[in-house]
Formats: sequence, structure tokens, C-alpha cells
Amino acid sequence: MGEKDIYIERLSQQLDEWKAEILELEIKAENSAETVQVQCEQALNALKDYYESTEASLEDWIESSEDTWEMLEEMVEQKMDVAATAIKQAIQHIRMLLA
Repeated sequence: MGEKDIYIERLSQQLDEWKAEILELEIKAENSAETVQVQCEQALNALKDYYESTEASLEDWIESSEDTWEMLEEMVEQKMDVAATAIKQAIQHIRMLLA
């Protein structure tokens, strides 16, 4: 397995973890008071949109050639760092709403 494949596998695992967290938060939000549900709905929608955008980027990176990957790798790392920060903050915000 090449460097790209290892990196893509790690990113895929991270996305799977985020997806599971989002699902857990959705379930908790559905089972909370209506006012909390309303507050969480907008935050969850924004979180899901950001997740889906990151997931779509990953699909593009998977399809990239090895030569293209070498040029993309630094940009991918930066995008994933930004995504990780944004998604973690959004998850934390929703958890506070649900507390």
C-alpha cells in the first residue's frame, strides 16, 4: 500500500468516526425537548453540510492519480486540519446544547 492509500485510509476512518458522532447527536437531539431540538437542528444541518463537503473532497482525492496526489497532499492536510477543527467545534457546540 502506497503513501496515498495509507493517508486516504486514515482520512476515511476519521470520516467514519465523525459520521458516527453526528448520528449519535441526531438521536440525542430527537429525544430532547422541542426547544433543544430546534436549536440543534440548525447546528446539525450545518455540521452535516460540512461533513458532506469534506466527504466529497475525499472522493476527489481517492480518484486522483499518484502524480496529482503529490501536488495535492499539502493542500489535503490543510483542508483536513481545518475540517477537523470545524467539525470538532460543531460537535462540542451541539453537545453543549444537549447538556
